[in-house]
Amino acid sequence: MSADIPAKAMAPGGVSPGEHLRMEIRRLALDQVAVGRATGVSRQSINNIINGRQAVSRAMAIKLGRLTGHSADYWLRASFPTGADDRYPAGSDKRLGGAGVLVNHQIAQAVKRGIIVIEPFHSGLIRAASIDQRSRRTRT
Repeated sequence: MSADIPAKAMAPGGVSPGEHLRMEIRRLALDQVAVGRATGVSRQSINNIINGRQAVSRAMAIKLGRLTGHSADYWLRASFPTGADDRYPAGSDKRLGGAGVLVNHQIAQAVKRGIIVIEPFHSGLIRAASIDQRSRRTRT
């Protein structure tokens, strides 16, 4: 969602990014002041997003992603499904936080947790949103 799209816009049956942020703050047991400090913005900016007066910018989406464990693209959605069972988009793995594209730290966590198996795994091959894989030639 870019800054020129109304912050209150959302698809039918979903909740706005602000309402979803309110739920995430509750889940993380934080308050608006703590979220502001953690993201490097004012409490008022967080309050404006929560109350639909300000859209989630790309920069803010990155900051919220770091705080909540969701990807930046996750926070740029126009609406979020309602209900605990619908929290993650169809086809996404709940253990990965609903991410559609994993970034470097998410790849490392998924391998560490055994959600993704890569053998042999070398953390030095992780890139921004990918992992380099080199095949070995075997002689038969």
